[in-house]
Amino acid sequence: MMEELRCLTCGSPLKQEGDNYSCAFCGSIFTPRHAEESAAALKSILSEEKAERLANCKRVLWQAVHEKYPSKEKVCDAAKSVLNLKDDDFLANVYLHSHDIEPFRLNVLLASSNVSKPEASEAVRWLLPSLTGRMVGPLHDFVDRHFADKERLGLINEIEAEADKLESGIYEPALPREVFLCYSSHDMAKVVEVMDVLEQNDISCFAAFRNLRHGKGAQENYLNAIKTAMRSCQVFVFLSSRASRLMSCDAMKVELPYLVTELPGKTRIEFLLEDYEDTPYLVRKTLKKAFPEQEYCTDTEDLMDRIMAAVEALERGGVKEAVSPAPAPKEMKDAEDQKPKAKPKLDEESAKAKKNPSPVNEPAPAEEKLSDEQVLERFMGQFEKDLAREAAKPKKESAKEKKAPTPSLRVTEKYVYYGEYPQSSADPDLSATLAKQKKNKDSYVVYQGNRYAEIDGQYFLVEPIKWRILYRSGDDIRVISESILDAHVYDQKSKVFASSEIMKWLNDEFLSLAFPDGGKHLVKEEGALISLPSVDSLKYYLASKKSREAKATPYAAAHGVKHNYYWTKTPRRLFSYRVFCISSSGDVEWTVVELTDGVRPYILIRVPKK
Repeated sequence: MMEELRCLTCGSPLKQEGDNYSCAFCGSIFTPRHAEESAAALKSILSEEKAERLANCKRVLWQAVHEKYPSKEKVCDAAKSVLNLKDDDFLANVYLHSHDIEPFRLNVLLASSNVSKPEASEAVRWLLPSLTGRMVGPLHDFVDRHFADKERLGLINEIEAEADKLESGIYEPALPREVFLCYSSHDMAKVVEVMDVLEQNDISCFAAFRNLRHGKGAQENYLNAIKTAMRSCQVFVFLSSRASRLMSCDAMKVELPYLVTELPGKTRIEFLLEDYEDTPYLVRKTLKKAFPEQEYCTDTEDLMDRIMAAVEALERGGVKEAVSPAPAPKEMKDAEDQKPKAKPKLDEESAKAKKNPSPVNEPAPAEEKLSDEQVLERFMGQFEKDLAREAAKPKKESAKEKKAPTPSLRVTEKYVYYGEYPQSSADPDLSATLAKQKKNKDSYVVYQGNRYAEIDGQYFLVEPIKWRILYRSGDDIRVISESILDAHVYDQKSKVFASSEIMKWLNDEFLSLAFPDGGKHLVKEEGALISLPSVDSLKYYLASKKSREAKATPYAAAHGVKHNYYWTKTPRRLFSYRVFCISSSGDVEWTVVELTDGVRPYILIRVPKK
């Protein structure tokens, strides 16, 4: 049998130092009880040959996870090699399952394990840089069980600090920001200085050193995350220096080429950190393509002016690149071509008017000879006719009301306006008048061209629905209602959204009222046109608590929404009849399915091609 004791974390031999045992390879220190219990367990299940192989596999795993940029494939392969020999090895399971999309197995492992302090320290070190929202609680409990006093408080503070970063969306490259900072890591002091100046003036920035994770697997998704951030930011700022103008720098190899080829419409600014020097041909060529006019700025005030001018131009009607990928050159050209077409149309109409003058205008010369009394009489006669025409309009509109109106689809920079639903309270002075009117087939009261819904004697105006854009992909736009539109029970007995009462209501009654056209611009997903957001989708697209807040319309409040809470479709695992909801402060909470809560519909809209 194997005589020497082995390290629980890396598999190397342990040496006795006083009352404890230490590992010369990884520096872990074990009490005699932990070291001897582990050795006894190994001896009871493994032959000497297998124990030696296990120790070697643990050494390989330790080296894989302690590389500067650990590779997911190497770590997982090494962890599986250990688990093939000892399937309950704590750290191997932690390393392997930390890469799972769903942290369920990892959370169960943290909750059920009682391990040595060195193993616990290594697990926390590995998990903390890649913490997800669902791991915060289990990791917090794990630290409480395995650490004490100052060490415990220090780790809890680190977990809370990381959780706050998650809530703010700091690690989300798709979060819309105003500026993407492109730089060399050799210029970090200047980069931080520029970023601080911008953010102190309320200009949000993306900088890889702060906004990308540098823990496990950071290198694997690094390039994709950088490209996502470039698409999501409105302005690209290149911090130009000797270091960033080297072809070995990622700025030259990755970011500027991607900007030139894939984001031709992206606003870009070169901010000079150092004076220009003679640069190699490839660098000059890349810079000329990225900044064809070779105009740069050196003053932060000038930089802020240029950034704000670009942001304001986008908000006035340009393509909102912070929400969607930059349009391809052809799409941009089509968008530009649409602008001047209005003028020729006006000219054409005016030309027709000149060729075919209206008969009403023919007696103009005679009208010059009319007396003041005759002019006034004619004016009053026309005025009375106009009044009579206006008075007749409601009847015509109410007749049209019998036909389902087709709501228009309007897309702006941040919002989509599509569909209609009762929302704001009607003028109280109208209540008596509205109470005398008959309701149409949709149970709406029609009065003076407007429609009103009634709840217990209160009336609410039917208005266009405002949807907040979460992301765009080609012709598809993912949106969520800006307000809580209504209230509804989730279900009387089930937490399964696909068969729930609220899902049936959304795709039947709500669909028919909100989209008289049948929702022709909606895209069906998982068999339904209208859904509720999941907790994960809200945390992804609305990363901060503040962005998840929503207010109930007066109509929704009258139907039972309290404290501005609204449903998600995510059930609470391991708890029957409970579903997560979003509180008035944007926190994720849970409630039982039989209660009535707010409804904030979540849909995918396909914009028709022009």
